[in-house]
Amino acid sequence: MRACNIVYAIAAGVGLVGSVNAEEASAARAVFGQITFELSCAVCHGLDAKGDGPMATQLTVPAPDLTLLGMRNGGPFPTKRVTEIINGGQAVSTHGGQMPAWGLIFLKDFEGFNRDSPRNDQALVRRRIDDLVVYLQSIQEDDRPMPLTHVEFIPQPMIYFSARASMEPEQIGQLMTSAFETLGRFMGEAMVTPVGPPLAVYRDWADGMMTVEIGFPVSDADAAKATGDINAGQTPGGHALKAIHRGSYDRLHDTYAAIEAEMKEAGMQQSTLMWEVYFGEPGRTPDADLVTEIYMQISAEDAAKLPTD
Repeated sequence: MRACNIVYAIAAGVGLVGSVNAEEASAARAVFGQITFELSCAVCHGLDAKGDGPMATQLTVPAPDLTLLGMRNGGPFPTKRVTEIINGGQAVSTHGGQMPAWGLIFLKDFEGFNRDSPRNDQALVRRRIDDLVVYLQSIQEDDRPMPLTHVEFIPQPMIYFSARASMEPEQIGQLMTSAFETLGRFMGEAMVTPVGPPLAVYRDWADGMMTVEIGFPVSDADAAKATGDINAGQTPGGHALKAIHRGSYDRLHDTYAAIEAEMKEAGMQQSTLMWEVYFGEPGRTPDADLVTEIYMQISAEDAAKLPTD
């Protein structure tokens, strides 16, 4: 870490970063920023900044995909907010606490380089954080909008396991595992055959909780066999927005953020009824091959704003 600080001190002393044209300076700052990222941030966010660093599994709140900051912000890269978060001016929950306040950490690292000019230490810290932000901005995914389409559904019979849950990914994952085990036993004993892939319906949001209905579409005859913890009902119907998430379920929150940004940009009302349809089996299907279709119920007026699938 201190080796990186020495480079910064030397670069500042000879005016390296500020001595070239704007394009070259930006590229140089991104290089310095990448060094800082790999030394300080990659342990949680991963070398590719996708949120899969070696410490990611120890976090109670998933490390976000930093290549989607602009998309999640609805377009422009949120330079000021990202700078404040890195510096420590905005609290971000991570492993049961807060993300490190890197401004203070970097300042401590720089102590001793400029004993006669503490303010210069602070200037080096600001430059180091600014360069890190420049690097993060340089690795943003193509900010093309999340592809959204319109579909219209006719409700189908389904069987499902229902429970109230928070929106915490860990709790949702545990609920999914338990629900599919219960459904699997019931379907085997009752000789129920699904007629489509599994789905989860999310509704009735209140006080940070929601009702989750996890199940399968089935025939009318098989729906009539529902008993005990297994309910019979119908899949959602009507107009819906459709988006596709590819890859690990751990990154679903990034896709939802992109969807919400696109809906806001299009002037569409946020939905209170949504559902996911799953293709692939976690643990057997490689994460890269998992596909989740995301649907949100929308009005006919909002449906007209989208291309039809």
